[in-house]
Amino acid sequence: MGRRNSTHVSDFILMGLTDSEEIQLVLFTLFLPIYLITVLLNAGMMLIIHLDLQLHTPMYFFLSHLSFLDLSYSTVITPKTLQNLLTSTKYISYLNCFTQMNCFISLSATECFLLSSMAYDRYVAICNPLHYPVVMATRRCCSLVFGSYLIGFMDAFVNVLCMSRLHFCNSNIIYHFFCDAPPILALSCTDTHDTEITISVFAGSTLMVSLLTISVSYVSILSTILKITSTSGKRKAFSTCASHLLGVTIFYSTLIFTYLKPSKSYSLGKDQVASVFYTIVIPMLNPLVYTLRNKEVKNALIRFMPKRRGSRITKQAPKQKCLIVLFSQMEPQKDLVDVNFTSVMEFVLLGFSDFPNLQMFLFVMFLFIYVVTLMGNGIIILITRTDQTLQTPMYFFLSNFSFLEICYVSVTLPRMLINLWTQKRHISLSACATQMSCALMFGNIECLLLTVMAYDRYMAICNPLHYPLVMNYKVCVQLVSACWITGVPVEIGQTCQIFSLPFCRSNQINHYFCDIPPVLKLACGDIFLNEMMVFTVAVLFVMIPFLLILGSYIKITSTILKLPLATGRAKAFSTCSSHVMVVTLFFGSGIITYLRPKSKNSSRTDKFFSLFYTIVTPMLNPLIYTLRNKDVLMALRKLLP
Repeated sequence: MGRRNSTHVSDFILMGLTDSEEIQLVLFTLFLPIYLITVLLNAGMMLIIHLDLQLHTPMYFFLSHLSFLDLSYSTVITPKTLQNLLTSTKYISYLNCFTQMNCFISLSATECFLLSSMAYDRYVAICNPLHYPVVMATRRCCSLVFGSYLIGFMDAFVNVLCMSRLHFCNSNIIYHFFCDAPPILALSCTDTHDTEITISVFAGSTLMVSLLTISVSYVSILSTILKITSTSGKRKAFSTCASHLLGVTIFYSTLIFTYLKPSKSYSLGKDQVASVFYTIVIPMLNPLVYTLRNKEVKNALIRFMPKRRGSRITKQAPKQKCLIVLFSQMEPQKDLVDVNFTSVMEFVLLGFSDFPNLQMFLFVMFLFIYVVTLMGNGIIILITRTDQTLQTPMYFFLSNFSFLEICYVSVTLPRMLINLWTQKRHISLSACATQMSCALMFGNIECLLLTVMAYDRYMAICNPLHYPLVMNYKVCVQLVSACWITGVPVEIGQTCQIFSLPFCRSNQINHYFCDIPPVLKLACGDIFLNEMMVFTVAVLFVMIPFLLILGSYIKITSTILKLPLATGRAKAFSTCSSHVMVVTLFFGSGIITYLRPKSKNSSRTDKFFSLFYTIVTPMLNPLIYTLRNKDVLMALRKLLP
């Protein structure tokens, strides 16, 4: 009877790192790029190790699993933290909370013993080099990795058994940004002494046994290295351990500070800062540490890049080969690079020069499109700001979308009109970089904003009772701000990366604006990393938002089809139809341009599809939202005399 009456808590509230809305937005802006970098770097590390045959050694086998673990347990914590920072709803269900906690415990314990296995690998490599191939055979490596995962699973299983005996009947507020064991234990209304002892024994054993193994390994390694006579030999031996030692120091210091300090010295703020380090920051730092301090990984990158360039590199002179390799290592000799590569100071935008007889017609047509775009989107902004009946989240997002369309079309179209009118098609290097950065930035923001608009329709149709609470003005502003903030740093970084390439061939860009594919064709350095970066950013900002929109509309369609009345279904569909048309036009042309196979590339096809998402779509959007939306039409009639 007592047990039945004590378990009243069905969900928890994660209070997070701060109550301040301004600081929450700053933290969201900080943690989102960190998470994206973590995903990219750890996935990239696994890809390089898998593809490069020279990295098929025990050390890099363990490193690939370390990257997988870092990626996994960062994903367990960070997305939920980002969601809580961005929205006012900080609830997490009982099941989700315990799933998050046990996944985190399992992955953290696995990482402890994987780091021990890596230390043992270094011990055998340095202290017993002749026996190394026999001792660290594939079977032994797989056994060590499997054992690490098994111990992690056992730790989590013990934690499940202990926590399942607790009952929560008082507060459900967790003063942390994720479901960690100490703050959850503090909420229990039953005696937690035995549970705390059991968890402490297992957590302490995991930390101390793995740390003791690492310490003994490095004492033996240090003793062996000091016996080496040559200085170069000592330096080489130390260099093979430096990355691992740095990773171990950062990881264990924060874990020990959080979980093994005396309970009297407990401090919520300090614990949360330390938790941020080992859950969010360290998974990003590990691949950087192992890349920047590891020549073999750098060399693997260099070896992998020329494979994608084919014979283009082999045809160049040996001196140019050396310069390209130096440039790809990001250690260029300035004088040499300047003399051999930096000869292009401006580009020529060919545009539609292959239609010489249509230049005036194209000028008139594009000028008309630009004026219509400015007027249409300007009217949308005006009526959504002035009409009281349009002061809803849907039209708030629509006004921001119209402003974004004006910015987006103004990046490319005025320059194209000048080129068509004057036939002077030159554009400076800095102006080209600025145009590319702005076009990509506004394009990415538009993808994210369309996703937010789909989420708004999902909440309005699938959760109508919670809609006013969830989609309040504050949340809407935060969502729009997040779209703008997220799109800016990524594209500035990508543009800087592209324009750090040397351009020594033709300066003619076969396009009407500075887009990535035609600019990369002019580079004479290695562009594989740039192409991979373009593809990765396209997946993050095009495919993922598109899949989120698709998922939202699957749920919306499912909900609408359950409505009993045909009029209700028609009304629900009408609120989404405009957005669906815009998404289809924009994402369809964007995906075809940036994510289709390279072998299918055609300059004319690229220009045609680019016209859709840069010029035609911004003109059609206000027409679609006006002609297919009764609320906007009514507001227009009220505005006109």
